[in-house]
Order: sequence, then structure tokens, then C-alpha cells
Amino acid sequence: DETQDIHSIQSIQSMQSGALNVVGIQRYGRFWACYYNGELLAVVVYRKGALAIKALVEMMGRTRGS
Repeated sequence: DETQDIHSIQSIQSMQSGALNVVGIQRYGRFWACYYNGELLAVVVYRKGALAIKALVEMMGRTRGS
């Protein structure tokens, strides 16, 4: 599936490069995994839910100044 997701690829590359405060999503079968700094944060059914979690964690990081 071509829509493996650009977010997944970019997030995996960021995590591999050792970047801090990285939030990423990756598809696993019919589920989506949400990661924060390489650690599993949540598993959801829909991509929209994974993107919402990603956006929330990124927003919380910005408001805390990290």
C-alpha cells in the first residue's frame, strides 16, 4: 500500500537519528501505533485517531517549551 504513510517514514528516520521529543505513527496491519521518543504510547484502529494523538502530544510539548 503506497499510503504506508509519510509520517511513519519520517518518524522512523527521526527516531533512528536519535532526535529527542519525536512523535511518530506507524501502521501495523489494521492498527496504528503511536510512538513518543521510540516508546509505544498507544495503539489505535484508525489513522485519524493516531494523527490526533500525535498532534496532541506535539502541542503539549510546545506549550511546555520542550
